[in-house]
Amino acid sequence: MLSLFKKRHNRESSKGADPLVDEEYYEPKRGIRAIALDDLIKQYQAPFAHVCRTVGLPHDLENRILKPILRRYASYVHLLPGSQNDHHVEPGGLLFHGYETAQIAVQSAEGVYLVVQGQPPSERKKMEPRWRVSLVIAAIAHDLGKPITDMTVVADGVEAAWNPLNISLCDWLTQNNIKYYHYMWKENRHQQYKYAGILLLDKLIGDAAGWLNEYGGHCIPSILTYLSGGESQLGKLVSNADEVSANRSIKAPQARVNDERDYIQIKSRLIAAMKKAIALHVWSVNTINAQVYVDAGRAWLRYPSGMDAIISYLYLTSTPGLSRDPARIAQLLVETNIAIPASHNGSIANPYWVIHPVGVQVGKDGLLALRIDASLLFDVMPADFRVHAVSK
Repeated sequence: MLSLFKKRHNRESSKGADPLVDEEYYEPKRGIRAIALDDLIKQYQAPFAHVCRTVGLPHDLENRILKPILRRYASYVHLLPGSQNDHHVEPGGLLFHGYETAQIAVQSAEGVYLVVQGQPPSERKKMEPRWRVSLVIAAIAHDLGKPITDMTVVADGVEAAWNPLNISLCDWLTQNNIKYYHYMWKENRHQQYKYAGILLLDKLIGDAAGWLNEYGGHCIPSILTYLSGGESQLGKLVSNADEVSANRSIKAPQARVNDERDYIQIKSRLIAAMKKAIALHVWSVNTINAQVYVDAGRAWLRYPSGMDAIISYLYLTSTPGLSRDPARIAQLLVETNIAIPASHNGSIANPYWVIHPVGVQVGKDGLLALRIDASLLFDVMPADFRVHAVSK
């Protein structure tokens, strides 16, 4: 089995994979890598661009108003996690969650008119882009208090911890020539973060405040009302979007890898193992006797035969939590949200699907397989191989 990989190869490219779990940005002993803001934005270009497309501002306004706000948010949260044990627990989770919540909030506002009573129709039209940007600001600010109340960020060789009320995390890293940093969760937080984001709102909005305050000055008070716990239509849209994004991250109530550092390292190496097996043709793809079938963005990895290559890679890279049990590897793929389970029995996830690749003689019982998002494995998607699948 160990002959599948002759030697320890260089780290897999992050292209096509989730940058949040890339080993380039997290090392258990050294901490989170202090990548520059421009590099951070490049790694999160997809969700960044998705927000911009959804808001749909004219090009000049997008460059002058929206993109600087999104960049300032990234500068503050960098690669901090979204929560300790709930959703988006991986480094980078707070940034991704903010962008995703913003995109969902704006998208859900289609057909919803955030109007002020008595405002002339001509002003309402001009307010529409301002309301969309206000939704973005409220969405990315709703967890912006976490670095203030929930976390302590430190770095080796720097005497004082980062103070988010004084400086953004990116600027602090740059000014102190920091290469890696660590975060720690504070005790007895009691959800104070919900209101602390207001303290950074002016830094987040920046010179867009004047534009937002035009035509009656209604946008910024609406954002403040939401962040201070008041009720508003804007707040309802953001709260619903926050819930959708969090649930996407949590997905299912199955047991997760408990240690955040192990979660990141194991997930990145599981993805690297599968990409390596495909690149070295250890796994054949979309052939009669393939290990992997790809259909409509879903990759079906045969079980248990496909587990051998993963086990070999984990062994050669000395991955913590190593197991030679194919069933445990399948469960790890589910726990790290790589594999989509076929069903649940209470809190227990069933990873196994039964597939019938069209044109392949597999008998009435079909083949056991794991379902994986094909974009995690392929930079260029292969042609579809039709597969009928049912839960086991």
